Formats: sequence, structure tokens, C-alpha cells
Amino acid sequence: MEMMRTSLLTMRPSVVAPNSCSLRSRTPRVTVGASLLPQPQHPVPEFFKSDTIWNYETGIRTQWLNQTLRIDLTGYLERWKNPQTIQADSTGTSVYIDNVGGVKSEGGEASIQHLFPIKGLMLTVSGAYTNTVTTKAFTASSGALEQPGSAWPLAPKWQTATTLAYIVDLAPLMLTGSVTHTYLVKALSDLTERNPVYDYQQLDTQLSLRDESIAWLPELTVSVNNIEDKRGLVNEFISPVSMAGEASYIQPRTINIRVSGRF
Repeated sequence: MEMMRTSLLTMRPSVVAPNSCSLRSRTPRVTVGASLLPQPQHPVPEFFKSDTIWNYETGIRTQWLNQTLRIDLTGYLERWKNPQTIQADSTGTSVYIDNVGGVKSEGGEASIQHLFPIKGLMLTVSGAYTNTVTTKAFTASSGALEQPGSAWPLAPKWQTATTLAYIVDLAPLMLTGSVTHTYLVKALSDLTERNPVYDYQQLDTQLSLRDESIAWLPELTVSVNNIEDKRGLVNEFISPVSMAGEASYIQPRTINIRVSGRF
């Protein structure tokens, strides 16, 4: 058995920029002209702040069975100060960016990679558990006081990915094929409406052929995404006034053919 520590402890302050807008410490909102739309019952904040993440992470990597089996384990804790989130105003006609006092995320990841006795055949299985919740109370656009411990939006507690890959050496040609299965458990779309999203699985496959002896010869790749043509829900918004909804789904079954070359 061979054991290698990937990291003992890392502490790195970083500025996260969801929606590419947190690199500024304060960002004003400007409205031009009169509006005929209904006005929100609770005023929209004039500014939103930048946010900062402290990340603490440790992990271990092991190799077994003459380096044909590798197991990686990682645990982490993140503390997020002034995280930014998108909220709909109380009229349901517009959205804005606001800060939540704080978020804590803790969890772990595991990955297993196995090389089979059949040359070129490899199985990779990975999974992650994450518990991401708010740490301070905050006032939602509806005026309701959301208590600490609210689940952070679009943060599933469990997700997995499994890939079976096969590489065939047909010298000078190299044939590579893979099948990947991913799964995400249910999460919430936002902090106030709490519409359920995710809770779907997806199956993809890919096949590629290239000539190792001639670098400039084009490589042919054929892939099929979402083989089963699932309708996984990834985001949803429902107006609290009109009850009209808007939803986003994963890409339907898609077949891609790509030819690429190197010069």
C-alpha cells in the first residue's frame, strides 16, 4: 500500500464572483425613468457587498494492488462571508442581487479508480456530500425573516459520477470509448421560494479515434449526451404575484460529431 497526503491544511482567502459582480466592494443600482410596474413592498438595497471565502481542506491518497486501485478521500470546511444571491422582489416582476450574512459549507469527497486486468479498461467512481446552510438570519424580499440553517440554493447534499472507459491500442490508431453516469439529489432553487430542483440522473457516452503517428491528422470524436433524454430540472422561478413560472432543464439528447487537428 502506498499512501500520499494531498494536503494537510490549506487556508486561502479568495473573492468569489458569481455573476461576475463581486470584484467590487460596493455596487450601486441605478433606475432611470418612471416605472409603471407595481412597486415592491420592501425596498431593494441600494448596494451589495463583495464576498469572501475561507477554505480549510485536508485529504489522503492511497494506492493498492500494485497501483491498480487508487482511493482518494477529502474533507473540507468553507466559511463564506457576505455571499451574494439572486432574489425576486415582492412584486415578482424583477430580480436583484443581495447579500446574506454568512454561509457554512462542510462535507467530503471520495474517489475510487480501478484498472482491470483487461488492458485499457478503467472504472472511476466518485461521490460528494455537502451540507451548505446559512449562518445568520436575513430578511427576504417578502419581508419574512429567514432563520440560520436555511439550505443554500442549488447545493445538492449528494452527487455521484461513474465512468467506465476503455482504451484500445490499434497502433498506430488509438480508439477510446467511455460511458458516464451522473446523479444529483434534490436541492432548492432559491432561499425564499424553495422550489425543488435537480433530483435527476444522466447518461453520456463518447467514442474517439486518432492516429498517434501523425500529429496533424484530424481526430474524430462522436458523443451522445443525455442518452435517455431525461428532463432534469436545474432552475425554477415562480412569481409570488402572478404565479407564472419559468424553468430551465438539462440539455435534451444531443449527438455531437467533432473533427479536430493539431498543427
